[in-house]
Amino acid sequence: MTQKRFETSIPVSQQQLYDYHASGGAFERLIPPWDQIRIVEWKGGEATSHLSLKEQFGDLSVGTSVHVKVGPAPLALSLIAKHIEHNNPTGFVDQQIKGPFSRWVHRHQFMSEKTGQSLLVDTLDYQAPFFGWFDWLLSSKIENMFTLRHQRTKMDLTRFEQYAHFGSKTIAITGASGLIGRNLCAFLRAGGHKVYRLVRRKAQSEDEIYWNVKEGKIDSQALEGIDAVIHLAGESIDGRWSKSKKERIYKSRIDGTRLLSDALASLQDPPSVFISASAVGIYGNHPHNIATEQTEPATDFLGTVCRDWEKAADSAREAGIRVVHPRMGVVLSGQGGALKKMLPAFLAGGGGRLGSGKQWMPWVALEDVLGMMLMLLFDTTIVGAVNVVSSEPVQNAAFTKTLGTVIRRPTLIPVPGFAIQTLFGEMGKTLLLEGRQVKPTVALEKGFAYQHANLEQALRFELGRFTTTSESI
Repeated sequence: MTQKRFETSIPVSQQQLYDYHASGGAFERLIPPWDQIRIVEWKGGEATSHLSLKEQFGDLSVGTSVHVKVGPAPLALSLIAKHIEHNNPTGFVDQQIKGPFSRWVHRHQFMSEKTGQSLLVDTLDYQAPFFGWFDWLLSSKIENMFTLRHQRTKMDLTRFEQYAHFGSKTIAITGASGLIGRNLCAFLRAGGHKVYRLVRRKAQSEDEIYWNVKEGKIDSQALEGIDAVIHLAGESIDGRWSKSKKERIYKSRIDGTRLLSDALASLQDPPSVFISASAVGIYGNHPHNIATEQTEPATDFLGTVCRDWEKAADSAREAGIRVVHPRMGVVLSGQGGALKKMLPAFLAGGGGRLGSGKQWMPWVALEDVLGMMLMLLFDTTIVGAVNVVSSEPVQNAAFTKTLGTVIRRPTLIPVPGFAIQTLFGEMGKTLLLEGRQVKPTVALEKGFAYQHANLEQALRFELGRFTTTSESI
C-alpha cells in the first residue's frame, strides 16, 4: 500500500477554495489533458437528490458517486468513486467502489491560513492492481496528475480573484464542444459563472440554446438578458482545401457570425460584450515583418476569410455592443489540436522540422487562451482585435527541438516542403510551411499575466512532464 501527500498554498480563502471544487466546472478542469478520461455519470448525494442532473454535477456531499472511463475505447478502464466524508468548507473524501485499484482513498483538505490564504492538501492511500506490480508506473503518473491539479487550481483561483468584484455572469458560448469551447465552459463554471451552450439541435436541457446556421434560425428570446456571448464555432480548417471545403470554411464563419450578431442587435436586453473569434491567419505569411493588431489583413484565402469574419459582427457593433475579436494563434493542448496530432510521430522518434524550419509559429498555451478570455470579458476598455498568442514566439525548428527535449526523443528527420505540399496541398503550404511573427500588443499593454509564455514550460504542463513534488509517506 502506498500513501502520497501533495500540498500548495492558494491565494484565496478556505471557503473560496471549497466553492471552486463544488462549482461543477472544477472536476473537468482538474482532469489531466494528456489522459483520456471521460465522465460517464455523476450521481448527487442525499443532500442534492432533488436537483436536476446538471445541478448535481459538482455535488460534494456524502453519497455522491462519479463514474469515469480511463483510456481509449474499447480498452478503457471503468472507475466509480463515492464520497464517503464531506464538510463545507474543510473538504471531502472519495473512495473507489469499483475499478482497477485494489484500494483507492483520496482525502481533499482545504485549510485556512492566517494570511487570509488557504492550503490545498491532497492525501492518497492506494494499492496498485495486480499485487502492486504497476506501482512504479502509477507513481509517476500520479505525481504528474496532482502537480497539474495543484498548479491549475492556483492559476484558476488567482485569475478569478482578479475579477471577483464583477460578480457572477451569464455567458452563452458557440462551439462549446470544441477544444477551446469545452475547456472555456468548464473554466467559467469553475469561476462561478452560469454558462449556456448554443447547440444545433433542439435544446434538451436548461443550459442549452438552439441555433442552426444552415437554416438561419436562432432562439433569440433565450439570449435576452445574457451578460456576454462568446462565438467560437466554425468549420475546421484541417484537411485539403478543395473548392467545397473552402466554401464551408468561409460560410460557416461569416454566416454564423452574421446570424448571431443580427440576433444580438435585435434584443431588448442585449449582452454588454460580444467576443467573436478570429485568427492570426488574417496577417498572412511574412518571414521578417512583425504583425500587431494594427497590421492590415492579407489578401490570400485565410486573410480574406478572417477579414470578412470580423466584419460580419458589424450589426452588433452598430447596436452599441462592445465587440472583441480574439485572433487565435496555434493553441497548444494535450487534449487535441495541433499538438496532439503531431505527438505520435515525435514519440516514435520520427519528428523533425517542417520545410526550412524558419517559418514562425504564433503559438499560445490553452491556459493563456482561457485567461485572456476572462480579460476580454471584463475589461471594458478592450474593443476590436486582440492577438491571442504567446509573448515569446518561436520558429518551427525551435519548436521541434523543444518538443523533442520535453518528450526525450530525437528530432532528426526533417519533412521536405515539397512532400507537405504534395500531401496537403494549399492547406499544408499555408498552415505548415508559412507563418508570421505575431505580437500580442494589447495583452502586453494591459499587463496580462501569462502562465505559460515559455514554450518548454507550456509543453511540460500540457504533456505531464513534471518533476516530483509530492511527499511519499
